[in-house]
Amino acid sequence: MRRLFGLGACALLVFGCSSSDSSGAAGGGTGGSGGTAEAGPDVTPDQVVADTAPDKADTGKDAKACEPQSVSGWTASWKPPSGKYQGKCKAGETVALMEACFGANATESGCAAAETQYADCNTCLYTDDTASQWGPVVYFSGVELYDRNEGGCFALLMGDTSATGCGAKLNAAYDCGIASCGGVCPTSTDAEYEAFNNCIASAAADAAFCKTYQDAADACATAALAADGGEALNACVWGDSEDWLVVAERIGEIFCGVEPSDGGADSGNPPVDAAAE
Repeated sequence: MRRLFGLGACALLVFGCSSSDSSGAAGGGTGGSGGTAEAGPDVTPDQVVADTAPDKADTGKDAKACEPQSVSGWTASWKPPSGKYQGKCKAGETVALMEACFGANATESGCAAAETQYADCNTCLYTDDTASQWGPVVYFSGVELYDRNEGGCFALLMGDTSATGCGAKLNAAYDCGIASCGGVCPTSTDAEYEAFNNCIASAAADAAFCKTYQDAADACATAALAADGGEALNACVWGDSEDWLVVAERIGEIFCGVEPSDGGADSGNPPVDAAAE
């Protein structure tokens, strides 16, 4: 089972976010929201998911204060999205898998059963950050967090998966925050996670750290959403009052479902035999 942190603080933000809700609890719980397109949307993650990984107290991350560190020598490495409407998740499977592993009623055994039952879908939905291509939900091993691949979603819907595209710029800003703060900020508790969020927000606002990447992401996302008119690209954006899980499921369909015009998967009810406990 993967544990959802319910904090809505502004981790890895582009445009900022609205109010937070520290409702995180083991086994699930959601809270917080991103901005709307009209109000200046949050187009990179401001809420992330943590695996039930070993206590970071043993990793030495508490040796330094949780504050931005130099990214000198670091360069962004674009991992293009794995594909659009790959047909790996049949109708309802995306929701069934994510609810079984991230939902409020998730259990270890239920998650494992769902991963086995929907093996093709599971392989498509989740990728490690070390993979050459990223799926819709990425596990960032250095900070032991899962999050949406919002940059990849933009890249797919804009039809530009190049290393110079808007999606690449969004993920570069995201990755810079992790590079600056991930090595010194543990994320085992809600308080640590909130400090991690604050560190990333500080790095994004400071020219000494990630502001150059952040400004590039802001500019391209603002232009893309304006040109799009708030239609297709809104599927990638964390809308106001939405749970992290809802957005992740929607992005999961874009990557791994079947194109709707082909009668493909949607975010409806999961199959009646979906693994649950």
